[in-house]
Amino acid sequence: MFWEIKGEEKETVENDALKEIERDYILNAVLNLPDKYRVVVYLYYYKGLTTADISQMLNTKESTIRSRLMRAREILKSNLKEGLAYEE
Repeated sequence: MFWEIKGEEKETVENDALKEIERDYILNAVLNLPDKYRVVVYLYYYKGLTTADISQMLNTKESTIRSRLMRAREILKSNLKEGLAYEE
């Protein structure tokens, strides 16, 4: 082999790879949400906007934004529940 990773460095590389896979998997799940959920999840979690800011942007009640976030989390939790279990 051209180079070899040993000990702690190997664990770090493996952990980093798993975290990247998880991020990609979660992002893909978010992108597959219906539009009304995907937009609020993106603005809230990826852009860091508040529910009040999103409410103004989308001209929608803030309670509706909070409900969409809650429903989106439920959908994501359901969709991701088994997908992030890794076999060793």
